[in-house]
Amino acid sequence: MDTPKPQERKLRAWASVFTATAVLAVAGLVVSWLADAPAYRFWFILIASTSYVFAALGAGALRSAYGRLVLGALALCWLGDIFGPGNFLLGVVFFLLAHLLLIPGFLLRGVSLRSLGASLVVSVFVTAVVTLYLSARIPPGERPFIYAYAVVIALMLGFAGGTLGAGSRGLIPLAALVFYVSDLFLAQTAFLGGGRIWTLTGYPLYYLACVLFAWTIAEQSRKQIS
Repeated sequence: MDTPKPQERKLRAWASVFTATAVLAVAGLVVSWLADAPAYRFWFILIASTSYVFAALGAGALRSAYGRLVLGALALCWLGDIFGPGNFLLGVVFFLLAHLLLIPGFLLRGVSLRSLGASLVVSVFVTAVVTLYLSARIPPGERPFIYAYAVVIALMLGFAGGTLGAGSRGLIPLAALVFYVSDLFLAQTAFLGGGRIWTLTGYPLYYLACVLFAWTIAEQSRKQIS
C-alpha cells in the first residue's frame, strides 16, 4: 500500500476535525432534546450537517467520480436536514434524490453480482414488509412520496451490499445499513407516534451514517479513474 502523501494526510486531518465537530454538534442536539431546550436546536443541526459535507471534502471528494457522487448525495441530505423540518415532503424528496445519487457511486466503486442479488432480495423484502405495515398510518397525500422513497432506499441498501466481494472493506454497506436503520427509527416517530427515545436514537444514527459515507471516499480504490 502506498504511503499517503503530505497533502492527503492534511486532507484526512481536516476530515477528522469535521468528523469531531459533527460528533460534538450531535451531542449538543441530543442534550437540547433531553433538556427540552429547542432554542439552539437548528444551529446544532446546521453545524452537524455542514460538518459531514466538509468531512467528505476532507476525505478527497473532489478527486474522484465516486467522491463527487457521495458529496452530491450528502449535499442533498444537507438540504433535507435544513428544509425538511419545515416541510416534511420536501425533505423526503431531497433524501430520495440523495439515495438515487449514491447508487451509481456504488456501481462505479464496483459490485459483486452474487452479493448484489442477495442484498437486493433482503433489502426489498424487509422494506416491503415495513412499508405494508406503515401504509395504513401514512396520510393518503404522502403515500406516493413515501412509497417512492421506500423503493429508492431499498435499492440504495441493496446496491451498497453489492459492493461486498468487489474490493469493499465493508464501510459502504455499514454506512447504508446505519442510514436505513435510522430511517426506520424516524419513521416510527413520524407515523407511529413513537416517544422521544426514537428521535434521540434515530438522529445520531443518521449523522453517523453520513459521516461514514464521507469516509468511504477515503477508502476507495486508488485504481478508480476520476
